[in-house]
Amino acid sequence: VSVSADMASDLVLYANGQEGDAALATSELLIWLNVHEAKHDERHPHHAYVASLDHTPPSVECWPQSAVAALESQGASNLATVARDSCARVGLQAGLVARFCAECRDTGFLASASARQDCARQADTLDEDKEEESREQCWLDLLDCWEKVDVASLLWSKGHYLSRRYPGRFLPNENTNENTSTAVVMVAETALAPETAAVAAEVVAAVPSREPDLGANTGCFVPLLDILNHSHEAEWLTLEVGVPEVEELFLRQAGGQRKKQQGTNGQEKKGSAAHAPAAAPLPPHLQVRTKVAVRKGDELMSNYGCLGNEALLRAYGFAVEGNVHDFVTVK
Repeated sequence: VSVSADMASDLVLYANGQEGDAALATSELLIWLNVHEAKHDERHPHHAYVASLDHTPPSVECWPQSAVAALESQGASNLATVARDSCARVGLQAGLVARFCAECRDTGFLASASARQDCARQADTLDEDKEEESREQCWLDLLDCWEKVDVASLLWSKGHYLSRRYPGRFLPNENTNENTSTAVVMVAETALAPETAAVAAEVVAAVPSREPDLGANTGCFVPLLDILNHSHEAEWLTLEVGVPEVEELFLRQAGGQRKKQQGTNGQEKKGSAAHAPAAAPLPPHLQVRTKVAVRKGDELMSNYGCLGNEALLRAYGFAVEGNVHDFVTVK
């Protein structure tokens, strides 16, 4: 993870030194590259999740050209133009990544500023020679992965990002600045650790630019919740991080289990939970609650927001008949 963060920082530094490239090295691009890594590297903590995603994302950029042309022929939407502009921009970003990788091959990774800084923080578990050798191999593996980036792979990552991102900020530190909160974090059990948040902050600290048309909040992936269908009829869910009362409930339940383990004479059974260490507080976690009554067997829904059909088509590939939030822009 730290090598990936360093490489992302180096990409930004490289782009900032190239005329016209600074605006291409965005927070969102770093997310898409991290998704690309997760898809192709089985060692990535989120490989299983990313590898399970659909072959074709639903966003307009990933539609067949015939479908985009049909959309354009209706004359009632700018989505076809948006899709083509987006594809052209992704092409420029893929070119930036390719030039950066070529530069890395020419100059060597460990000569970069971020690599030197990180190598100075050697882990205690390995001696310095082994640690440096291990990191260098990680850099080479990551370079091989990034060299596979092309327009199609970036569009795939971007498409799933658009259709699956949740707009919230789900990190333990509520004081984290928005620009440092979700750079390369895909929220899952392993991604809520404070050290992961620190890596994300380190990466985005060097990123001044954002995609021009994707909103102010980068958002993040929330595995499992992204399978819920949309309904604007209610605010179905609340999402919170590290809810204190949930931790208290967990500890009370653990205490109840210990009481059940006690013998009838009031003595604790040998090997019972009472002899075990006290239950530790839950680690940082994402708590999802329903805000409306849900019966057993009902489909769980999620409200994607007060979105018109054009916005729904752009990111999710569907429209809602009789959408109360639909609107028409008059020029």
